[in-house]
Amino acid sequence: INPHKVKGIDTFLEVARRLPEQTFLLVESWKLSDDALGALHSRLSELPNVRFQHRVSDMREIYRQTRLLLVPSVWEEGFGMVAVEAQSCGIPVIASARGGLPESVGDGGILIQDYLNVQTWLDAMHSILDDEANYGAWSALALQHARSPDFDPDELARRFLAICASPLP
Repeated sequence: INPHKVKGIDTFLEVARRLPEQTFLLVESWKLSDDALGALHSRLSELPNVRFQHRVSDMREIYRQTRLLLVPSVWEEGFGMVAVEAQSCGIPVIASARGGLPESVGDGGILIQDYLNVQTWLDAMHSILDDEANYGAWSALALQHARSPDFDPDELARRFLAICASPLP
């Protein structure tokens, strides 16, 4: 999701190139300019296994088509809500160990320390997808993580209000 350099588009496209038998869905999140969209379509013309999807208002449409979420960010993500959203649908996540992604992915996926190494991404994908029972275990971990109290809206609201009510240091 989000075909931009800082979001790891180069890593994603190389993963897709090395796995021509695998189907990939690339989703626009930040609106692309006409020039950027043209450049992306040019790159995608060499990858018939990658389908591009313009922005959607309801991500459930995307998650229904998703078996595994890749988040190959190269910058320090503030959090990575996309990981928790996907996990709430039972989708395991493989993400760069950058910024807030370790917190958002937790035990519901695999974190890639060497996030520019495409082979590391491929190995992680195979470790989840190559065995149906193993995939089921990762899916269960994803759901468990997304349902943890750390992401419960009522608990988050309670913590936020407690912070607002506490005296300034």
